[in-house]
Amino acid sequence: MKRVLLAVMLSAMSAWAGPKKKKPVPSVKSVELTKALDAVQPDAGNCVVGVLGGTNAWTAVVKVKLVLDAQGHIVGLQTTATPEGAEKAAPCIEAVLKKASWPATHAPLTTVEREWTFSMQ
Repeated sequence: MKRVLLAVMLSAMSAWAGPKKKKPVPSVKSVELTKALDAVQPDAGNCVVGVLGGTNAWTAVVKVKLVLDAQGHIVGLQTTATPEGAEKAAPCIEAVLKKASWPATHAPLTTVEREWTFSMQ
């Protein structure tokens, strides 16, 4: 009787816990887009340093949002930067993003967003 009760308890516990969920595996295109964004990060940082300078301590947060067509062409681009003054780096950052090579994707439109934090200590 104890064995039956133990078996019922164990099966109830495993049923309650449910199957383990697998972590989603990023698509090849997602990885390529991430690598492309990583590649432009140093140049974007140089844009911010060019605007805010290198003598005083500062921290800037830059947010970019790209909309790419299926061939990897930019069809939409938004750039914001804080604190005040850092937004002057936006045209430089946008030029860097436009020069970059973006992978083609399976989707007609793909939105890619990234937030970078740059600091001078």
